[in-house]
Amino acid sequence: MCRPLAGQAARLADIRGSVVVGLCGAQGSGKSTIAQATVKLLQAQQRVAIAVSLDDFYLGREARTWLAGQVHPLLATRGPPGTHDVAMACGVLDALAEPSAAALPAFDKSTDERRPKPEWRTVAGPVEVVILEGWCIGAAPQPPRRPQPARQRTGDRGGPRRCLANLCEPPARRALPGAVPPTRRAGLPPGARVRGGRRLAGGAGG
Repeated sequence: MCRPLAGQAARLADIRGSVVVGLCGAQGSGKSTIAQATVKLLQAQQRVAIAVSLDDFYLGREARTWLAGQVHPLLATRGPPGTHDVAMACGVLDALAEPSAAALPAFDKSTDERRPKPEWRTVAGPVEVVILEGWCIGAAPQPPRRPQPARQRTGDRGGPRRCLANLCEPPARRALPGAVPPTRRAGLPPGARVRGGRRLAGGAGG
């Protein structure tokens, strides 16, 4: 999967100059591994490429607690659309295409908070290829009349949670108006491997 993905990304970078490639998949399906391997292939071709995780754009506990009280209880826990700082993610993706340094936020799942800015990674732009990985990358907004699962429907009279989720559509789509980036899907591994991987990664949340 990595070589075709790297080849497609390189061709798009030749056309656009800078491209964001979305990589989606279930928790523990190997998104981060695929993203890093693809970046190494591109760098071996003398391409400027990096992998960015949607997880690093989670809102902190205070912001999610406020959203849980105002919109829907599910937003207290990181993971659902609406628990990411989409404006920050779009700003970072835009900055990576510019000929200047861009700071990449980092989220610490052990503390459930974003790391302090002095600990963020700095990347020199412009970056030709950004592999943006996350479980909901490429997801489309939900139609107003589409039925919701019972857990989501509870406490969502009038649809405020669905509305917020649609507004917080993954930044891989929102950051490039008129040019939705290609999205690849990582395969789903056996459940035992997923559970083991989540324990190592720091618990709940994708």
